[in-house]
Amino acid sequence: MHIQISGLQHTFTTPSGEAHRVLDIAAWTLESGEQVLLRGVSGSGKTTLLNIMAGLLKPTQGTITFDKRDLYALAEPLRDRLRARAIGYVFQQHYLLAHLTALENVILPLGFDGRAPKSDWRKLGMSMLDAVGLADFARYRPAKMSTGQRLRVAVARALVNSPALLLADEPTAALDAESSAHVLNLIQSLCSASGATLILSSHDPALESRFTRMLTLQAGRLSDTSPRPGTQSVMPAPERSQA
Repeated sequence: MHIQISGLQHTFTTPSGEAHRVLDIAAWTLESGEQVLLRGVSGSGKTTLLNIMAGLLKPTQGTITFDKRDLYALAEPLRDRLRARAIGYVFQQHYLLAHLTALENVILPLGFDGRAPKSDWRKLGMSMLDAVGLADFARYRPAKMSTGQRLRVAVARALVNSPALLLADEPTAALDAESSAHVLNLIQSLCSASGATLILSSHDPALESRFTRMLTLQAGRLSDTSPRPGTQSVMPAPERSQA
């Protein structure tokens, strides 16, 4: 999936009624199959950017296109369908449904996707649970699983419909170093195998050695901080009237 951002800005209104701009990105292009580390301290706008890219939060202004399709120019039902079929999201809080088993959580997106026949859902779900090392936990509910296991279920759920784009928001924030390395190996290898584009956000500097392309969000502005020569900053979007 080719992704292009142009003139993206997002502004929140503070409790006192003042406008606070959290994103200000003039241009950003991402090629299919790339794996990118999105860095930035807490509050820098990483989650806001991922939510916009997931089609969950309309930006104040600017465009984001997937293979030349303007995400927010689509009618909401079409945007929902695009998200269901093309975007996987590993949320920082996982958001597994407590009353469902691991397998039921994993196959949930298949019902929104609509491409795979229902008779294949269990097979697809078990295949993903096996890929993340949790085939024996298919009948477990989230409350009976560890934080790392719940995270792996969330990864399986995000990838079960073979999305073209995987977004992962601070996926290792609650894990120790060994578990973190295991989950990152899992996410990166599964994306490489499927050809999915990966954008993984984190403020952990230990992750930097695992990526060849790194972008840093600071005060809403995005800069290319990849460890290679010839990179250029992503300049802020020009000021525009808010009228």
